[in-house]
Amino acid sequence: MENERTVRQDLTNYPKIIEAFIKSSVFLKNSFHLLHLFTTVEKFDEKLAFKVCQRFVDVFILEGGDRNGKSSNQLQYVSQIIVQIYSQTRDYNLQSNCLDVIDNLYRYRVYGLDKATKEYDR
Repeated sequence: MENERTVRQDLTNYPKIIEAFIKSSVFLKNSFHLLHLFTTVEKFDEKLAFKVCQRFVDVFILEGGDRNGKSSNQLQYVSQIIVQIYSQTRDYNLQSNCLDVIDNLYRYRVYGLDKATKEYDR
């Protein structure tokens, strides 16, 4: 049975568009739908999704990091995506990079990160 939140859509067909978008100056202010889409689609490129999340966190931190402002929903999506990538990939370097992003999210006490990482708590 398919998760009702999962959309049968494949984001692996749009790498050039996504790469261009994350490099653009409007990325932070307009990233909500892309981040949300990564949490609902059935198939996506893990490395590209990681780049999107890492870019969001980097720009978020650079711009002062208001974790309770407009970016709070996006940060929750970033948490979900990063944890999903970490748990599914077999690429050690990608896992290590995910842990670096998770560390930054913990540093900023991002709401929802505890929920995303609950499975890994001891």
